[in-house]
Amino acid sequence: MEIRVNNVVRHYDGVDAINDVSLTVQSNKIIGIIGRSGAGKSTLVRLMSLLERPDSGEVWFGGERVDNLDKDALTSRRRRIGMIFQNFNLFSSRNAGGNVAYPLEINGVPKEKILPKVRSLLSLVGLEDKIYAPISTLSGGQKQRVSIARALATDPEILFCDEATSALDPQTTRSILSLIKEVQAKMNLTVVMITHQMEVVRDTCDYVYVLEAGKVVEHNTTQGLFSSPKTPLVKDFLANLAPSGPEGGMLLFSGDKGHYILRFAPGATGKPILSHLIKKYSIDMNILGAGIQTIDGESYGTMECDITGDPDSLREMFEDLKKENVKVEEAGK
Repeated sequence: MEIRVNNVVRHYDGVDAINDVSLTVQSNKIIGIIGRSGAGKSTLVRLMSLLERPDSGEVWFGGERVDNLDKDALTSRRRRIGMIFQNFNLFSSRNAGGNVAYPLEINGVPKEKILPKVRSLLSLVGLEDKIYAPISTLSGGQKQRVSIARALATDPEILFCDEATSALDPQTTRSILSLIKEVQAKMNLTVVMITHQMEVVRDTCDYVYVLEAGKVVEHNTTQGLFSSPKTPLVKDFLANLAPSGPEGGMLLFSGDKGHYILRFAPGATGKPILSHLIKKYSIDMNILGAGIQTIDGESYGTMECDITGDPDSLREMFEDLKKENVKVEEAGK
């Protein structure tokens, strides 16, 4: 199910929480919406998921405009949307299976069909043996798996994840993100990930929109965002990106910031490019930090460094780096 948001605006007490935002979520893809706290991410997902109506603008699901539906039609549409939240929103009075069964019960599914469906969904998320487990006995990751199973109970076309991994440790986060990707592929879901974590974008998303002060300030494929960030906000996110594993991430060797940032495209990370150019142009380089991130099996490198030498030699070196798919940025620009 494709989602289109056209020039959406939402005010709260005179404040523009969302200000003229337009975006497209392609069918059967995972899109990320990232920004710092207060950027408007949660407001935007409430508008996209039909929990609120925009003050102006339009929201479309496929070829149907949905922000102006009447009450009954809106309720029917919401039943085809799944939601996953940061704090799980599970009923402590129900066991794991009872939580998954809840949306089936309120939608009038016959009792004899509920238990087989619940068992199937808990098996999908790896918790087939926890169907009768009290919620209080489950770990944070298990609770989120139950909430994913519950979100899938009504066979939704769209799945919204609002900071779904923010309360989890890094290892559990990776397992939940892997599960979401697996579920998305199996069920051909359109998934919208709301997050302030660039790790979530890196490990999960096909395309990314970046929000700041209620506006989209940058958007690109995940690979494009990592290899060629445009805004200071995204560059800051990338500079503080946590590692994806023991071999990944940014490794800072000093508290100092380099005057240059080198961004290595796939294919450039495994070559002795810098060693060759340092010898060729007789320049000096002080590496202050470096690391490699992996996106869909492709390696993207980032390096912070100081480079000094003859201005003409530096200019020629930077041109050679460009030919080798290494982008050179001056820090702070």
